[in-house]
Amino acid sequence: MQLSSIHPFARRGLAAAVAVTLALGATIASPLAAPSYQAAHAAVVSVTVRERLATYGGWRTSSRFGEVWVPSVRPEWRPYTEGRWVWTDEGWYWESAEPFGGIVFHYGRWAYDPELGWVWIAGYKWAPAWVVWRQGSDDIGWAPAPH
Repeated sequence: MQLSSIHPFARRGLAAAVAVTLALGATIASPLAAPSYQAAHAAVVSVTVRERLATYGGWRTSSRFGEVWVPSVRPEWRPYTEGRWVWTDEGWYWESAEPFGGIVFHYGRWAYDPELGWVWIAGYKWAPAWVVWRQGSDDIGWAPAPH
């Protein structure tokens, strides 16, 4: 199966325009102090992405990660659990069953914040999925890739 047959943003060339109009944010650092983690890893989120995700969650400030998006989901929810894996020319692609999945599972990273729960940290680079894989004798597992 080709990626373009399952990834509508890629097929229509809207990945950069709609799914993420994210670019690295400019940081102004004092010559005496290193920029904070949040400033060094900040991304500017387009109005389109911000509005689309606001329907399914809220934008918050994490003391550890800076501005993040928090999905409105049940407490036991975890990233990369509601959908399926599809093999493509790009590798294993996460086809999310969630309406916000086209953005948050292919751009940016997920992290667990003790105060906010699972948070999405905006990113500008696309991937079929941002996960790490593990294999045991009879099982294969995955988890969100560290930020």
